[in-house]
Amino acid sequence: LLPSSTTTVAAAAAAAAGGGGGDDDGGGGVEIQIDLVPVDADTKADAASGGDGEKPDISPPSFAGGDDDESIQSLLKAGGDDDGDDGKSEPAAAETDEGRPESESEESEEEKKKKEEEAAAAEASRSCFSKLVIQPGTRLAARLELLEFLLSSVTCFTVAFQAAFAFESTGLWAFNYACEGLLLAAVYLKLHTAYADEDDNHTETDLALIRRHFWRHGAALDVAAAFPLDFICFAFSPLERRLQYLSYLRLPRLLRVFYVSRFFKRRASQLNSPTVLIMVLKFVAFVALSTHWITCVWFMLGCTGGDECRTGSWAWGATLGGNGLHLQGEPSIDLYGNSLYWAVATMTSTGYGDITASTKGEKLVAIFAMIYGKLLFGFILGSIASTLVNADILRVRYTEKLENVKEFLVDQALPASIQKRVIRYYNYLWTRNRGVNGQRLFDDLPLTLQSEVALNINDLILKKVPLFQDGDPGFMRMLALVIEPRLYMPGEFVVRKGDIGREMFFIHRGSVEVISEDDEPVVWDAMSSGSFFGEISLLITVPRTASIRAATHVDMFVLTKASLDKTLEHYPELSEKIHSLARDRFHIEEDDDED
Repeated sequence: LLPSSTTTVAAAAAAAAGGGGGDDDGGGGVEIQIDLVPVDADTKADAASGGDGEKPDISPPSFAGGDDDESIQSLLKAGGDDDGDDGKSEPAAAETDEGRPESESEESEEEKKKKEEEAAAAEASRSCFSKLVIQPGTRLAARLELLEFLLSSVTCFTVAFQAAFAFESTGLWAFNYACEGLLLAAVYLKLHTAYADEDDNHTETDLALIRRHFWRHGAALDVAAAFPLDFICFAFSPLERRLQYLSYLRLPRLLRVFYVSRFFKRRASQLNSPTVLIMVLKFVAFVALSTHWITCVWFMLGCTGGDECRTGSWAWGATLGGNGLHLQGEPSIDLYGNSLYWAVATMTSTGYGDITASTKGEKLVAIFAMIYGKLLFGFILGSIASTLVNADILRVRYTEKLENVKEFLVDQALPASIQKRVIRYYNYLWTRNRGVNGQRLFDDLPLTLQSEVALNINDLILKKVPLFQDGDPGFMRMLALVIEPRLYMPGEFVVRKGDIGREMFFIHRGSVEVISEDDEPVVWDAMSSGSFFGEISLLITVPRTASIRAATHVDMFVLTKASLDKTLEHYPELSEKIHSLARDRFHIEEDDDED
């Protein structure tokens, strides 16, 4: 082995330290790198025989006559990546590099920088789509799903029609392949669409996991519907029948009907979707597809694209209007119309006898069409009826409750006037809120969200009350939660004079009148939306000083004394402040307040 300049030699480090006067700090940590390179057989022979070649010098370099640091730097500068097998030293290579023109060096640096920028731009363009992640529930994801639905629906019609009636149509071939390309692009985008992981309760956005999820749960249908069976036709079919066989091999594209079903299923599962309308559209789509497919199959049993009709098939013995059918060479639309007529007549009834099945295959298809048609339309009518009943389930439940109320009133032998008022109230309650209890409507929400909803509804009316104007935000949220909604019919009393007051009222809609207790009441005052009364009843227990009656249909919010006291337990300083304001406002004695 011949030494070069990149393998550590401790002796050289020691020599460098000795040249520095024996200072431990100056030379103790220096290492000299020397590479050991293999020597071929000729070189070994020359060295052994003392021939022309000189023996390699493996003695440590000398540092005499110079500064330690400068000597070490010069030694390290002289070392390099020389492999040693050409006999050239690193200083010679350094001189070669230094001998290059400065302009050439700068030019090479610029070219290198330019190439790096171009490579970075190319990498960015390549990773633009590879890093794309579509979030579920966004507008882009909804449009992608809608595009897939529309293309799948069109493909289910055109592929079957082409195989039966128009396999020689160039325009239809171009249209179908264009739809195929867009559907393949949609499949690629599905590989970049995040999904909701129900186990971990989060949306998965990692592309590797998204693709793994796709291949496990949705790839089978996409692969089966897009598998390129077309190449089999080009390889084995005769030239004169190639287009016909190619159209048959494209029939697996009809599996995309499951995309149509999935689209309607996802739309119906959304709470804000018109369920009845979606169900009707779903049934219309599947009736149309089923009828179309049976039409195409029926025609293919008798004829081949209108060019030829099989002897003994339905196309030879059919009569329309007393005349025999002449399907040879007819336009595709006329051929389709005759077959569609038979399909509809057979699926909805047993046919009219003008077009009948002749061969065994035709009879089997006719039997299937009759049975399938009856089951299909029976299922549709039953589903629509069930949907209409479920859509009105609230009315059914409320009606049942109202019947129970009527039976109770009769059993208790209440006066007819009271029974009438109770029934009128329940009828108004149904008209006003469809029988839904607004106070319990949001019980499923988290408490913080409930308080935000309640505060947004009641914030304005609470801030109008002087006692609550400077209330803590937390106190206002808790107060909004305990306010109860109430409805009053015209002529109904809200409070009566002399009753013990334990409630405060906020008028949300409608108007009330302050009246006397005379036989012919005198209206002393009137209050409308945004007004409130009875706040003194929240602090002390006193009889009502006037009667208040609803002048119109009134929506009110009620705050009880018990609810306020329970809320103020968490805010003692605010409780003292409210009671102090009440004493000053209503001139209440402190002893009365304590009582």
